[in-house]
Amino acid sequence: MFDSGSREDDEGSETGNGFSKRWGWWNTLDNLTNSRIDKWDEILNWDVTKALNIVAYYSDKQKMEQQVHREMRQKYKHR
Repeated sequence: MFDSGSREDDEGSETGNGFSKRWGWWNTLDNLTNSRIDKWDEILNWDVTKALNIVAYYSDKQKMEQQVHREMRQKYKHR
């Protein structure tokens, strides 16, 4: 959703192709609003503490999900 958590992804070796680096907060807004541009003003009007806590939560959640995915891939790779 936010940062891929992997420099390799963001630099283009896998799926990121530098997208997060290039689009930064635009990508974050798009994700927070499920690609509904008409909701961007609502997000932009949040107070900073709320916005940063929500972004941190989703970032941590994404990293955890990616770690689980990597572990599952490794588990089945050795079969």
